Amino acid sequence: MTNVGPHDDPQARIADLQRQLAEAKAAQRAQRNNQPSQWISGPSQFAGASVRRPTGTWRGTNLLGAIAGLIGLCGGGASALTAVLPSSALWTSAIVCGAPNQLMVNTSNYSYSPTQSGTTVDFVCLRTDGAHDASWFTITALQSVLVALIAVGAVAVVLAARRVRRNQELSRRFAVTAGVLGVMAVATVTFVLWTGLSGQMNPTQMPPGGTLTVDGNGQSKSIACNDGHLTVTGRDMTVTVTGHCARLSIDGVINHITIDSVDAIDVDGLQNVVTYHSGTPTITQSNDQNTVGQN
Repeated sequence: MTNVGPHDDPQARIADLQRQLAEAKAAQRAQRNNQPSQWISGPSQFAGASVRRPTGTWRGTNLLGAIAGLIGLCGGGASALTAVLPSSALWTSAIVCGAPNQLMVNTSNYSYSPTQSGTTVDFVCLRTDGAHDASWFTITALQSVLVALIAVGAVAVVLAARRVRRNQELSRRFAVTAGVLGVMAVATVTFVLWTGLSGQMNPTQMPPGGTLTVDGNGQSKSIACNDGHLTVTGRDMTVTVTGHCARLSIDGVINHITIDSVDAIDVDGLQNVVTYHSGTPTITQSNDQNTVGQN
């Protein structure tokens, strides 16, 4: 009798191959389970390709990038708003200067060629000992909050309107949120415009008995003197002074100053015009090229 081995028996050989195949599949499953979650096998295995899903780290990086971009966009918008309408930043006085109506904007027009000109803008806080530079960074950060409110409200309203136009479902929560953000955006725009226009009309408050030098080119300012010493220099300045000044000094050329009352007026420069409404101030002029009178 001839002995038949397992390799000579077809049934045994088939059973052995099935066992090997099952062991191989089990090993593959175990290997896939031990792989990092961000790597999965693609739908096509013939090329051994893998598809990488975004991990938490990548999602966090993208989120940080989006936040940084939004901050940069709002900061740029705030700088543009402050440059175009400097008086819109006067609402920050209570935070930047510690008291309302003590933040003053200085704008100066300059020309460096017959066809090219520009304007510089800076802010100062009025103190008892004079004017000090205000923090441009703080002003820009506060203005950025307003720009962000306007931008977010505008985006929410646009998205809601697009869904309505495309006949897409608009949930009640989304509609209410978009409506609230839209109203906030409109209120913020109104606040910016109102602040910008009223800031040009409301006088800047000098601290009682303080000193202030106003310098510029072609500016118009309104200042409450509060028994202080006010000096006006520069060119073609128009300054309206309310209240009472202990002393008013004028230098430069073609400046026009109107003041309620003052104890002493010192005038230098050329073609300056000073008008006071009441009182009998002591007037000192360095030449006869200036005009000082009561009206």
